[in-house]
Amino acid sequence: MEALVSAAAKMSGQSATVVLEDFGLFIAPLLMNMYRHLIPGDWTTLDVIEKTEETIHHVVRVQTPGAKPPVLRTTRRSEDEVVLIYGSPRKLCALAIGIARGVAKQFNEAIDVTQTKCMHNGAPYCEIVFRKGFKFW
Repeated sequence: MEALVSAAAKMSGQSATVVLEDFGLFIAPLLMNMYRHLIPGDWTTLDVIEKTEETIHHVVRVQTPGAKPPVLRTTRRSEDEVVLIYGSPRKLCALAIGIARGVAKQFNEAIDVTQTKCMHNGAPYCEIVFRKGFKFW
């Protein structure tokens, strides 16, 4: 995966972070279609982010032996904010951000994303804050 991301970054002139975020945005509709049956109709983007570990990742681990999606921990600070703790040896936090942005797009919602800690900068885990954003359209 690392070699593919590096090659895509080199070919596109973008950073690996941008490539991974864009890929996450791209695959989000596919993931939403695959797991739509696990997502209640009244959930928002922040609900999906908050509950991915206990719903989607749980099913992935049960249905696909050997699958190792990252273990996610979340804290719901308010109706409008979720903090995601991402810890994986693959260090694909940018992919997680891209997927979250893609989920928001699927819901026709806006989210603001702030990464306060990152494994790429020496932190033991990534901390990503997702807030309900404001649409201007």
